[in-house]
Amino acid sequence: MNPKYMDRFIDSIEWIAAVFVGIVAADVFISILLRYFFSIQIPDSYDFGQLLLGILIFWGIAATSYRGTHITVDLLWANVGPKWQRAIDVFATLVLLFVVSVQTWTLLDKTTSTYADNLQTAELRLPFWPFYALAWAGDVSAVDEGSIGTGSACAATSNAFAASGAGDGVTGGGAGAAAAGAAVECGFGAAAGAGGVDEGA
Repeated sequence: MNPKYMDRFIDSIEWIAAVFVGIVAADVFISILLRYFFSIQIPDSYDFGQLLLGILIFWGIAATSYRGTHITVDLLWANVGPKWQRAIDVFATLVLLFVVSVQTWTLLDKTTSTYADNLQTAELRLPFWPFYALAWAGDVSAVDEGSIGTGSACAATSNAFAASGAGDGVTGGGAGAAAAGAAVECGFGAAAGAGGVDEGA
């Protein structure tokens, strides 16, 4: 993918996540303001708050999956060399990709079952499934970005192992084996990402 279009795609996901942050904040603020000063309650405000928060969480996962801006604990990572740091990065992104892919599948099942059961809000009788579908779309975006992030981490790991092998005087076969191992991890990450997208679709 062209890096320019990739950046636009990722930026658009981050903007969508930011919009939902604003919507959730506005819902909470307006609900409290109306209830406190005017004794007025927005119909289904509690349901809207729950549903919008769920959408925000899933789009937030998508926004942090590529850039790695989520909260991390680097106790082990900070005490190893650069090549092993890259290997840990690959492992972490693969775990994240697997979890999000499974989550995408289960959320799709939840969305379809909610549609089939025709679940609605208590007061306005609005269906739940469009909110679930928006959350699922965020999960699909998280799988896409996780796949891209895994590919980037794998490429960096392969280069790090190759450079380390050359610098330490490792034979060409040893360096090639290390790079090949990282490439296998890359292929696994790409396959897992593709599978998650296909299942979500």
